Amino acid sequence: MRRLLPFLVPLALAACSQNPPAQGAGAVDKADAGEAPLAGLWKTTTTVNGRKALGENQTCLAADALATGAPEGEAAAAGCTTTSRQARAGGYSYELVCEQDGVRSVVSGEVRRAARRTTATSTTRMFGPDGKEAAPAATVVVESTFAGPCPAGMKPGDFVQQGVG
Repeated sequence: MRRLLPFLVPLALAACSQNPPAQGAGAVDKADAGEAPLAGLWKTTTTVNGRKALGENQTCLAADALATGAPEGEAAAAGCTTTSRQARAGGYSYELVCEQDGVRSVVSGEVRRAARRTTATSTTRMFGPDGKEAAPAATVVVESTFAGPCPAGMKPGDFVQQGVG
């Protein structure tokens, strides 16, 4: 599994990086529901199969960056094609297929958005050249919460990764 993390985590992050942080598998705050994500400082945590991966990151997002949450965001990873995308309450679900070095990955996910909280959940299944499952399925959850205005000295696009190293 450790060998797969470099492949799984970028896929999950690619699915989110083109989109505003998203509200997911949990309940949407009723006060937040239907509102566009806020510009400012977002704190994000990532888990893989229920275990914390990476450290918390903080990202300063501008309003125009949030507006670029294009449906094509999931396919941003090299070799990936979005095979389906369906609107859901507060977000969307998707499936994409990626081909790299003879390995085919199928990623199914859901993104939920709200003004102050977002979650993206994806499950990746990997298949070898023979079509047989090459590794157990991995589920990645990326949760982001709005923390307020960006601090002094941090401008839109700035990113701070904590707890790595």
